[in-house]
Amino acid sequence: MALKAVEPSETCTEVVLVDRREDSRLKLLQDKAQELYCASEDTLLGMFPVEQGDLHKRWKLASKKLRIFHKCVVLSIGSLSSGLCRHRAVLFKRLADYIGLPCRIARGCKYCVADHRSSCLVKIKDDKQFSRLAPHGF
Repeated sequence: MALKAVEPSETCTEVVLVDRREDSRLKLLQDKAQELYCASEDTLLGMFPVEQGDLHKRWKLASKKLRIFHKCVVLSIGSLSSGLCRHRAVLFKRLADYIGLPCRIARGCKYCVADHRSSCLVKIKDDKQFSRLAPHGF
C-alpha cells in the first residue's frame, strides 16, 4: 500500500483504515455494537456538545503518537482511543453497516467548526427522511 510508505514527518495527512480482517480491535468494537444493538433500542452513540478544546487537543496528541509509532499516516480505526466528528462518523457508519442500520456519511456537523467535519445520517422511515447523528467518542 503506497500510503504506508508516507513518512509522518513529511506531511500532516492522516489516513484512517477500516479493515475488520486485520483490525482485531475493530472486530471487538463491532461485536460490542451487536451486543448493544440487541440489548437496547436507544441510540448506540451519544454526542459531544462541542468538538473544540480538550477533545481536539487530545486527538492531535493521540494522532501524532500513533503516526510516529506506526511510522506512517494510516491509522486503524480500532486503534483510536478518541476521535473527532469524522472518525466517529466513519466508525458509526461501519458499525451501522455491520448491523444493517441504513445510514450514510454527510459533510458537516453542527458541533464543530473544522473544515473536515462530518456526521452520520441514519434512515428513520423512508429514503427521504434521515436523522443527523454526531456519534459519541470511542
